[in-house]
Amino acid sequence: MKIVVSQQTTVDNIECIRYLRCTEICPVNARTGSTLKLCGVWDRPDGKRKAVPKVAYLSIVLGAFFLPILIAVVGGNFITERPSVYTTVEDIKGSSPLQDIFDNFPVSRDEFYRGFGLPDSIPPATLLKDVGPLMGIPKEEEIIAPTVVREAIHRIDQTIEQLAQAGVVKPEEVLTLASKAGLTPSSPARQLWSKGEPGTIAYILSGLWPKDFQGPGGISTPSATPTASPTPSIKGTTTLSELKELFPDRFTAVLSQFGIPADEPLTSTLKDLGAQYGFEVTAVRDFLGLSTSTPTSSGAITPNTTVTLPISIKGTTTLGEIQTLLGDRYAGFLAQFGISSDELATAALKDLKDTYGFEITAVQSSVQGLLSPWINSCLF
Repeated sequence: MKIVVSQQTTVDNIECIRYLRCTEICPVNARTGSTLKLCGVWDRPDGKRKAVPKVAYLSIVLGAFFLPILIAVVGGNFITERPSVYTTVEDIKGSSPLQDIFDNFPVSRDEFYRGFGLPDSIPPATLLKDVGPLMGIPKEEEIIAPTVVREAIHRIDQTIEQLAQAGVVKPEEVLTLASKAGLTPSSPARQLWSKGEPGTIAYILSGLWPKDFQGPGGISTPSATPTASPTPSIKGTTTLSELKELFPDRFTAVLSQFGIPADEPLTSTLKDLGAQYGFEVTAVRDFLGLSTSTPTSSGAITPNTTVTLPISIKGTTTLGEIQTLLGDRYAGFLAQFGISSDELATAALKDLKDTYGFEITAVQSSVQGLLSPWINSCLF
């Protein structure tokens, strides 16, 4: 920098880069102890300018830090935590308090509590992610999960028939629940929230009843006796990856049974695959034997009235497959739906349903009913 430091008492040239090499090589005067050194604003050895007192300098530094914060607080602009903003149902998160849902979406507290089977003892300030554990519902069971709540509120002002099509249970089962509540398929879904059995909305969209996990009063209570290992849960949000992990030995059979290609991404959910390949999530549960028995109070296992079919009845199922399944009951099946006996065995149900005016779900129920006497006789 060509600054001659030996001829200056204080170096304040703007070209000084404070490299400090000069202070390193400068000999110290042993008598006076003076040498080149850095000086703060409070230390002016040349005496030409008034030094800033240390207390004043410290006050300036602290003021520069705290004064803007103080102004922001007084002006109401200092925010440490931004409040949640709800514009669409997608803004509902696990961290959303129940009260926020009631305040920002067209659903009342009473409707929500009844639709999802919540006990009155759960306060509205409870976070959505904490509701399930408080009711004794395992975290892996997405009964009152944000995805289910978002879907429910999204369809609250649609018809019950539209809600049934979006659910993971059979549409006819939804209509049966509505009928028990004195409602029709064209009734607003909102009425099913308030008039249906507690937990009905949660059951339609998740396939599980909240009451099945609750103790007296709707709150989880510890059991005095050991419980059996939980049954694997299969629901609409279950992915192929999770299904493969739960049933590694039967995974390939599931794909084949429901016409799912082997190269289907493992991240695909059963709900999306069911809509694409024409099957119900409940049919997958039945195929895997998750709905075929119920423990009694004595611990014995008794068969359910629902029959697990060897094949899944879907749109691509042919008359030949049904004939093989029913045997001598096949003629009764044809008569029930008015299907001509001249129809080819290769004819698929999806190609016949419009001609003869039936639904695939009705065929499945009929086949189950025709097989029930035979299967029950084998069981007993």
